[in-house]
Amino acid sequence: MANMEVLPWMQISERVKQIERMSAEIVDLRTRYDDVMVPIEKLTENVNLISQDVAKLSDQTAALRTAASENAATASRGDFKIR
Repeated sequence: MANMEVLPWMQISERVKQIERMSAEIVDLRTRYDDVMVPIEKLTENVNLISQDVAKLSDQTAALRTAASENAATASRGDFKIR
């Protein structure tokens, strides 16, 4: 009779150990996930900032082209004005 009472407790104990191992594996997996995701998030932020800078440079380049065209037109007419 004593053996029958011990067996369920042994099974419960083994199951608790399995759950503890699985918990440790989940924590390890989460750590590895964070090790990958944090740099990806930072990279994404940096790419967004670079994209904004490129857009600003494109706008500035367009403005310079317009100004250069206007200056060239003014120069070809001989109408020199300092702005």
